[in-house]
Amino acid sequence: MISVVLPVYNEEKNVRIFVKDILRVFSKNKIKGEIIIVDDGSTDNSLKVIKKLADHKLVRFYQNKVNMGKSFALKKGFIHAKGDIVFMIDVDLQHSAEDIPKFIKKIREGYDVVNGWRRYRKDGNSKRVPSRIYNSLTKRLFNLNVHDFNCGFKAFKREVIEQLSMMSGEHRFIIPLARKVGFNVGELEVKHFPRKYGRSKYNYKRIFGGMLDLITLRVRFILGNKPMKIFAGVGGLLLFLGFLLGFHIFYIKYLLGQDLGAGRPIVILDVLLLISGVQLFFFGFVFDSINELKQSINDRVFKK
Repeated sequence: MISVVLPVYNEEKNVRIFVKDILRVFSKNKIKGEIIIVDDGSTDNSLKVIKKLADHKLVRFYQNKVNMGKSFALKKGFIHAKGDIVFMIDVDLQHSAEDIPKFIKKIREGYDVVNGWRRYRKDGNSKRVPSRIYNSLTKRLFNLNVHDFNCGFKAFKREVIEQLSMMSGEHRFIIPLARKVGFNVGELEVKHFPRKYGRSKYNYKRIFGGMLDLITLRVRFILGNKPMKIFAGVGGLLLFLGFLLGFHIFYIKYLLGQDLGAGRPIVILDVLLLISGVQLFFFGFVFDSINELKQSINDRVFKK
């Protein structure tokens, strides 16, 4: 069985057409599947259209009362998916439901994740140029031979989505996140078409936000899941040096009776080492607590 998760935000004209295309592909290829639509706080008539589509036995829908972002919408769909293979596909009609069987075949060849590659992308330069830069940086930062990280057409084995822990905005990084926990990634070319209906959600704010998220994720990979380990290690080293220097100061001042020098810079250095060590311990604790709190909040929101 497969599950197709469709995040929707203001796509009233597109979602009806695309869901019918998927159902046709299911029937044509004798695929046992389901469609899960997550309306992410649409302000047009998308929800009304979705409710009518949900009359079909293979279609279910969930709703976010307000727009919470694509990552939240996807994770909510993933949580409710029942399939052994789970797809995420954008509903803007720039992808073809006819590509679904190819992805199923690729998964059955042994891949855990199959990423779509819009080799002949039908978008303007305002999208393609930033995307090329982004893909190039991502390939180098995470050492992945993938062409199109942000393609909205992907398929996963069920165990992949069960282990993915996406924060807000991290749908762009599903491939690096999956590889990080040991899943193997394949890639397939997909058909791509110009957008006909609705407006693209892309804007220049997303470029800068995406780059910042990219750097943040790389730092997370370096620090690991427990920043406390890194901060505690560096903080412990500084405290150790501070105590050694303090003992040295005590020895010179009180046992040898020597002057520490004008301005006592060695004392200032010792105080800085001790304070910095304590602060790094504190920062590590705070970062760990924030990560755990964010994950707890995310899980509660997704399950509603």
